[in-house]
Amino acid sequence: MSSAARPGRSNRPGNIRYREDRDAWEARVRLPNGKRPSAYFRTEREGWTWISKMVTEAERGVCVVDSSRRTGEFLQDWLRDVAPRNLRPTSLDNYRRSIGHVLPWIGDIKLKDLKRPHIERTFAGLARGDDDRPALSPSTLNLAFRVLKMALEYGEDIECLARNPMHRMTAPRAGEPRDRVLSLAEIESILREAHGTRWAALFWIVVATGLRASEVLGIEWKSVDLDTGLIRLERQTGRVPRQPGVHLLPLKSRASARTVQVPAQVCAALRWHRDVQRLEQKKAEVLGVWEEHGTVFRGPAGKLYFRSRPMDELRRISSKLGIEEVTLHTFRHTVITLLQECGLPMKATQALAGHASERTTARVYSHALPEHLGRVADATGRIFEGMELPTGQLILTDDAAPWNTGGGQPGGQKASHTA
Repeated sequence: MSSAARPGRSNRPGNIRYREDRDAWEARVRLPNGKRPSAYFRTEREGWTWISKMVTEAERGVCVVDSSRRTGEFLQDWLRDVAPRNLRPTSLDNYRRSIGHVLPWIGDIKLKDLKRPHIERTFAGLARGDDDRPALSPSTLNLAFRVLKMALEYGEDIECLARNPMHRMTAPRAGEPRDRVLSLAEIESILREAHGTRWAALFWIVVATGLRASEVLGIEWKSVDLDTGLIRLERQTGRVPRQPGVHLLPLKSRASARTVQVPAQVCAALRWHRDVQRLEQKKAEVLGVWEEHGTVFRGPAGKLYFRSRPMDELRRISSKLGIEEVTLHTFRHTVITLLQECGLPMKATQALAGHASERTTARVYSHALPEHLGRVADATGRIFEGMELPTGQLILTDDAAPWNTGGGQPGGQKASHTA
């Protein structure tokens, strides 16, 4: 005994048949997303009622899940269809990695059966690690937890889950930053060692403002006023998953879009950098290899830099000088600490660093930032007073320059020519 479809209902997006091996009616429905969930019922009428309900909910946009759907399938669908709506490509790639960490632990569990103990065991295992997978860092654990909770909250909102099993769970602590504060003598040593290289002006900016490396690399000449020292931050450099090269991207958040003011020392370094960069551009244009991006910091042929490039140069310099545990973020931490020690209001340093949440930043920018921009520049100018550039200009060199046939040091070599 079987029934492919009821008489007069051949246009229905489903069918029902009697399964003697189960002594039940099997209902199967075809949904707009291509899925074909099925279920078993005691009567044929119950089966058709279920098919109608599934189609109606699919048309309303309610998540339709059959009882056998796995958590991994739901999370992959969420990554494909939902997460990309409000995320930058780099953030989406981080979300994919986060979900990838938890899939081996909960991916095969039926979504309807996922419980809090499953989640707790997952993150305990990820923190512990094993022979196949090393333990995750606290910050990675924290991100994976938040991304998974976000996905399951979405599942609850669209009625895929009766209740989010991560409700009231607390995320693992992300860990405390361990940046140290550099002494003024260490900062001066680094700046003098970098003088004459293409990174001198970049290090001056980071030292004086505490900007993130990707933000500095995204600064465009059109956003720089060397007469007033004002620099408008609008974009940053970064990589895009599955796209080669380095790209100019939007800033991390609206809070990151801000104006900073730099002291006279930084303006002098930028003027020197601009003059030498123009010479490089002329050489590259003669060879037909120039790429115009309009950024302040770029390669000999105009190519954009990723943040690892100045980091490599800083690592080379600090190693040569015997200064340990220095990153570009160390500069950031140092300048914020020094400005607070100078008595600058916390709101001013928060605005300079772009730390605050959007709500807090809106309050800071509307009241504190216009008032304190000049004070920040004055304070940093006093801190680094006396660290002036030596006289004379050197042409920037780089072993990657298309006209360089020698084997120079990467990015840090100084030429003997005068500009």
